[in-house]
Amino acid sequence: MIPFYCNSCGLCCKKIGGIPGFEEMDNGKGTCIYLNENHQCSIYETRPLQCRITEGFKAYFAESMTWDEYITANSEVCRVLKEEDQNERKRK
Repeated sequence: MIPFYCNSCGLCCKKIGGIPGFEEMDNGKGTCIYLNENHQCSIYETRPLQCRITEGFKAYFAESMTWDEYITANSEVCRVLKEEDQNERKRK
């Protein structure tokens, strides 16, 4: 079972706009209302199920994919978000 490595950059929380299941957390600009100025979740201990890697997998994806497939997909999304962020910073 491969692990998911998170470096707490907050990019996944800055890009929730238009993603089903995250509408109520969107501040209207595509960023989670619970993301604080330090790029940390202000409700981390009580964050919603869809924000929890292990519990989210069990609740939503365990019947349709393996853990390794889920982590690989999440890691790819993470990589793309970081690449897009880096490209945006270069343009500024």
